Amino acid sequence: MSVTKKLARQYSQAIVRVLEKTNNDNSIVVKKLIENLRSTGRLKLISGIVRELKVIEALEKKKAPFIEIAREEDREFVVTTAKKRNLPKVIATVNPSLIRGWRSCVSGTLVDNSTKQSLIKLYRNITN
Repeated sequence: MSVTKKLARQYSQAIVRVLEKTNNDNSIVVKKLIENLRSTGRLKLISGIVRELKVIEALEKKKAPFIEIAREEDREFVVTTAKKRNLPKVIATVNPSLIRGWRSCVSGTLVDNSTKQSLIKLYRNITN
């Protein structure tokens, strides 16, 4: 890994930590970052930092809890059940390809309780 990529990654990780620990306005953090980069002669790192921040955002999005439901009618039940189980704010999205049931991912663990998954398992058992 090149030195500039390593520096960009370190800056982006520092930005994320600062934003998590403080309630600073993003614009203040950006201004201070640019001041720091300008004073240290590292202004060319901005594009690399932005790239690394996008990578971090994509990874966080992947880790974010989600629930997919097959029918709109199930949304209210799923959301209230998630609240009862003290799950973080979960957004239920409709995925008609599930046929019936739901899929959930929390802390990187996928639980698939859909008819689609049941049919796939049945098909695999029959063909093997």
